[in-house]
Amino acid sequence: MYNLLLVDDEVLIADGMYDALCELNMENLYPIKAYSVQEALEAAENRRIDILLTDINMPDMDGFALYERIVKIWPYCRVIFLTGFETFDYAYKAIQYKNVRYIIKAEGVDKVLDTVGEAVGDLEAELETKLPAVFDLARESRERLLKEILLGYFNGEIQERELREENLSQLGFCIDLDRPICLVGAKLDRKKRQILYQERLALVKDMNLMLKGHLKEHFKMVPIDMNQGLFWLLQSGGEETDYEEYLINVFDLFQIHLKNVFDMDSIVVVCPGRMLPRVQEEFHRLQGMLLPHMFAEGNLFTYEELKNVIRSRSLTENPEINPALLGRMAARIRTNLEAQDREGFFQEAEPIFEMLKGVKSRHSIRAKEIYLSLSLCLLEYIDQTGLYEQLPFEMPLAPLTNPDEYGDWAQAAAYLRRLSEAVFRINEEKNDSKIDSIIARVEQMVEENLEKNMGLAQISQKLYFNSCYLSRLYKASRGINLSDYIAERKMERAKQLLAQPDIKVQSIGERMGYSSPANFIRSFRKHFGMTPNEYRRTIAQ
Repeated sequence: MYNLLLVDDEVLIADGMYDALCELNMENLYPIKAYSVQEALEAAENRRIDILLTDINMPDMDGFALYERIVKIWPYCRVIFLTGFETFDYAYKAIQYKNVRYIIKAEGVDKVLDTVGEAVGDLEAELETKLPAVFDLARESRERLLKEILLGYFNGEIQERELREENLSQLGFCIDLDRPICLVGAKLDRKKRQILYQERLALVKDMNLMLKGHLKEHFKMVPIDMNQGLFWLLQSGGEETDYEEYLINVFDLFQIHLKNVFDMDSIVVVCPGRMLPRVQEEFHRLQGMLLPHMFAEGNLFTYEELKNVIRSRSLTENPEINPALLGRMAARIRTNLEAQDREGFFQEAEPIFEMLKGVKSRHSIRAKEIYLSLSLCLLEYIDQTGLYEQLPFEMPLAPLTNPDEYGDWAQAAAYLRRLSEAVFRINEEKNDSKIDSIIARVEQMVEENLEKNMGLAQISQKLYFNSCYLSRLYKASRGINLSDYIAERKMERAKQLLAQPDIKVQSIGERMGYSSPANFIRSFRKHFGMTPNEYRRTIAQ
């Protein structure tokens, strides 16, 4: 499916052109319309753009500048410029761009539709063409050595410290190990069509060239070719950190190209950006998830989507397990864990525990899969929160990945329930201690900055908290609003300063951060029922 973005600030023209494109009813064309440059740029951020059909004369930004912005995101994008003016300057400027066409609006809708058809044909032809692979013996050797080092790290044979000490840049490794890395895995369907070793090498090179040509210029890519599947480490060289959706769009074209050129189906899984240790974990999990499963043509998943599909497929094949429970488990068990919502968690988990208890066959593969699915949710959370250091003193963790240690499923379900209870209890104890520590730090900052006009917003920023959340946290702990506490401490400090007769009332107000003496006097009277001078007289007597 190719996405066409239609941009025209004249609503009637945009609507009419959009309707005509929809009536064209091309199975491989999906039209999107935008009435402004801003709408167009937002659409390009959220969806792959294969063809840009745009007016040239628009407020804020012309069609040429818009194309230059979009082609930085989607480098292979075709463009069709529309204009109501037949001038040489426009035509000359348009032909300077790659993959461009130029149409006068007066030529009519049919001309536009024909040109769109030509652009689609160009895209089809490009994705049906093998890319030339240049053989470089030195490069091949570097890639093999780099692959061995990376697999050594992923397999636990090389520690992270050792990995960082390797001079990876000389081997073509361009990824920054201190920034989030996105892992992508692909499994090719060899059941339908077997490929020989040499053909596979050509396929891998072709796929990598194709991906490099379709990624943004600042994207960095390191391929890892394994017999079990293809993997890539990807990282944005720009400011964005969340580019999972962008890569989904790119790998959609990867699958089209793979099918057109090599007649091969595939499954592709795009993981979210993670720091290096999490990438190591997901590499092993992704291998395990891809190996035993093969899906129909064109399957493209995020990491979370694939986990849900695997769980739902395994359970629908077993009459002992209710598949409706699985969908809730996948989406909500993890959410309740992360939110530390004990009630919500057990509301969702108890039916699963009961369901496992009802499985009679000790050798039920489906029961084992649902056990391991719930174990995976718990294990990921235990790892993320560091509970693996405390939980072993409460109960063993080995059964999480090996339910065979128990004589029946009722015992296995009871273990999961006890472990879940321990997770919530330990977290609550940690949170109470953590909240006390946060509140103490807040009050310390207030005391240290009474005369620096530091309010709720500044404290929240320094502690990296949302100001509304910190205010609620403080009130829940102390019973008063944080802003009221700050005002109370300022007034108490003002009283201390008023005890020093050589300091003027106006100076004290300024030191407490009040914009005028009148505001300070008004606040002091509201708090203590007397003015600063009246208070001074009472303590002087």
